Amino acid sequence: MHASTVHRSHPLGESVVAALIFAVATVAVAGIGSLATSSGRDWYDTLEKPGFTPPDATFGVVWTVLYLLIAIAGWLAWRASATTRPTVWWGVQMALNLLWTAVFFGLRSPVGGTVVVAALIAAVVVDLRESARVDTTAAVLLFPYLVWCCFAAALTVGVAVLN
Repeated sequence: MHASTVHRSHPLGESVVAALIFAVATVAVAGIGSLATSSGRDWYDTLEKPGFTPPDATFGVVWTVLYLLIAIAGWLAWRASATTRPTVWWGVQMALNLLWTAVFFGLRSPVGGTVVVAALIAAVVVDLRESARVDTTAAVLLFPYLVWCCFAAALTVGVAVLN
């Protein structure tokens, strides 16, 4: 069976509620992460950063797009799967996403952030793999997130080394 053609049947109401849950969960992670980032902003501004660090405005734009893609991917994989595996891994990677922000900015720990971002990348890879098994589009939507997490890992390691 081709992954993009396998879909579970859900009543419309259930599908809409699930979409809202994925959206609200994603907005919550983004919002809480933003608060943690704001609390560590003054500290972050004093750090040496790698030469490939993008301008600050880039992060908000990129994360807005990524969070939209992540929410849609989670919903699509949930909708298509006969098991909870894609949804569980979606939740794991979202929790690690938030944990990275809390550790790096909240605890002001680039070294701790490095450990968490490694776990995050692993979880995103598993989420992408589980999503690909049930819905090709969901996996494609997660790919930019994986790329950005790898870039974020390089930035995190760079900050840890330089400071």
